[in-house]
Amino acid sequence: MQDLHNLAMTPDESPSPPPDLLVTGHFRAQPGYRAYRPRGSPNWYISLTLRGHGVFRQPDFELRTNPGDLVVLRPHAFHDYAVPPRERWEFIWAHFNPRPHWLSWWQLPEMGAGRFVRDLS
Repeated sequence: MQDLHNLAMTPDESPSPPPDLLVTGHFRAQPGYRAYRPRGSPNWYISLTLRGHGVFRQPDFELRTNPGDLVVLRPHAFHDYAVPPRERWEFIWAHFNPRPHWLSWWQLPEMGAGRFVRDLS
C-alpha cells in the first residue's frame, strides 16, 4: 500500500461537472488513473466498485475500496481517488443533486470529512 504515497504530491486539478447536471459513467480504469479536486465538486458524488480496487484519500485518511463498496462524497468534500499501482478498478459513478428530503433516508456512516461508505456486497 505504500506505493500510493509515490503519486505526484501536486497533481493537476480534475474538472468537475456543473452543479445542476446529472452526470454518470462506467470506468474500467488502469494504474495511473486519478481524480483530484481539492475543493471537491459542487454536487454529490457516488461511486460503486464493481471489480478490482480504488483508493480514496483525504488528509489523514485513506480508504481502499473492494467490490460492493459504495462511496458517497458530499458537495465540496476533498476528492482524491485513484487506481492503486499494479491494479485495475471497475466502477460506476455519478455526480448528482439529491432532493432535500432524500438525505433523511440515507443511513450512511461518515468516514472522513464528508465521505460516507457502505459495503453492499
